[in-house]
Amino acid sequence: MKYIRRVWPIKNPGMLTNKVLLTVAFVFLAAIIIAPLIAELQFNAAQKVAVDYLWEKAEKKFEKAMLIDPFDASHPSGFADFLIDISPYRTDGGFLLKKAIVLYGRSLKLDSLNAEYALGEGKAYLMLFLRDEVRDKTYLVKTLSYFKQALKNDPHGTKTAYEVGCRLMGAWPYLIEEGKSLAMKRLSFVLSEEPWLGWHIYKWAWLNTNNFSIMQRIAPETLKGQEDLLSYLEQNNLHQFYLQQSQIIKAYKGKENPIVLADEKRKIMEIIDVINKKKGSYPPADVIKTDVWYGKSANGKYEYEAGNMYWNGTIFGILEASGGEETITIQAKGSPVDGIYPYMIIAVDGDEIAEALVGSSEWKDYSFRIKTNPGPKLLSITFLNDAEDPVTKEDRNLYIGEARISKNE
Repeated sequence: MKYIRRVWPIKNPGMLTNKVLLTVAFVFLAAIIIAPLIAELQFNAAQKVAVDYLWEKAEKKFEKAMLIDPFDASHPSGFADFLIDISPYRTDGGFLLKKAIVLYGRSLKLDSLNAEYALGEGKAYLMLFLRDEVRDKTYLVKTLSYFKQALKNDPHGTKTAYEVGCRLMGAWPYLIEEGKSLAMKRLSFVLSEEPWLGWHIYKWAWLNTNNFSIMQRIAPETLKGQEDLLSYLEQNNLHQFYLQQSQIIKAYKGKENPIVLADEKRKIMEIIDVINKKKGSYPPADVIKTDVWYGKSANGKYEYEAGNMYWNGTIFGILEASGGEETITIQAKGSPVDGIYPYMIIAVDGDEIAEALVGSSEWKDYSFRIKTNPGPKLLSITFLNDAEDPVTKEDRNLYIGEARISKNE
């Protein structure tokens, strides 16, 4: 007897296909939604046990979180942060730092514009350099490279600047001039934005360099910045430098003679009156060229040429403001007497917007933010601490290059 196998026909094959597709879609969506949540729970658990010093358990949970969700850039970075923190307490600290470098690199591949990831990788390389008895200089090169990337990704961040500056300052004896300059500039920027950090920054700078001139270079090129440094010196009984800094501030201010300052302000107001009467006659310009500056010395005897201020006085130029929040950038350099550089007072339509120490013999940009209404604006730069040393033949002069105004992004 023959058995015949009967195949029952599928009444609606399309319905079965739809069910399969819906099931696959459901599983796929569940993986997208649920996997990151599970990974985040693992990551949070890892951080919790890390605080309780259960380091091996924490490592396993960090690894599991990355395995569940390999696309979350914060998980490798968080794991790397943990490895950096525990590396000083482990005999295999060098291995942990190298592992952290790989993890930060993984995070940067997922998010190349994140400043924290680049900062972390630079920090790991620096710690590896300081830990390594050989002092492999390639680690230091990598440190600077990643620190620069972090600053590029976060150019206005004080947190990033503080971390970069302080970390580099901690490796001061091993830095080349590029690294030292980067450290000082970033810490100076931090102090200009958050002056209350002066106590920590000056203390750290003194501890690592034992050099007062480094502290001077970190101090912001403003009267407030110089006075904050003076306060630190006073509170820490550094009297040998306190007297020197006191004299510097006195010379920078250049305001001991209120009559001269009042005369310069009067001249500024007179020119503003002229501009207001002839507003339509000034062509719009967002740049003041060097040869356009005009003005005379405070005693009225000498005219300035091409922005060269050999005497006390004020120079003027006109910029066309578009209105709102803008930035004025001035090129300047100076020559010192007894180590003291020229000090400039910047005003827009007679209102002082900033004061700055021009502490460099090379051209440098000085930028100041303003908020104003549209129209021609009188930009004035006043120089009042001119001096000459007949013995050394030094002559304190202020040199002004181009000035420009630009709309803030």
